[in-house]
Amino acid sequence: MVYDNILGYIEMLHLYPVMHAEERERLLGKVYIKTQETLVLIHDFFDLAKLESGDQNMPMTRILMNERCGTTILAYYDILMELVTSSISRSRIIRFMASVMMRRCTAC
Repeated sequence: MVYDNILGYIEMLHLYPVMHAEERERLLGKVYIKTQETLVLIHDFFDLAKLESGDQNMPMTRILMNERCGTTILAYYDILMELVTSSISRSRIIRFMASVMMRRCTAC
């Protein structure tokens, strides 16, 4: 879990007060990022609880799937370029992208 990571980083900072400044800054940066991720999870949890309880309506809206797909593919551009230049078969690359798209579309 994310909070386990945060606690681990904080323990390291607490137990090793004499630490190089670069290492301390690196750990503090990770604590900050993991704390932000935790806040997102907490907000998502409460949003879901509101939806399930009926306290909040979710309006139906159109989703431009071509835009959504394009954004998703661009997010994986670096991985795709590595796959294309490697010896992986074209069918495996297509299966990989199909699985990515299915995960992204079920998250909508």
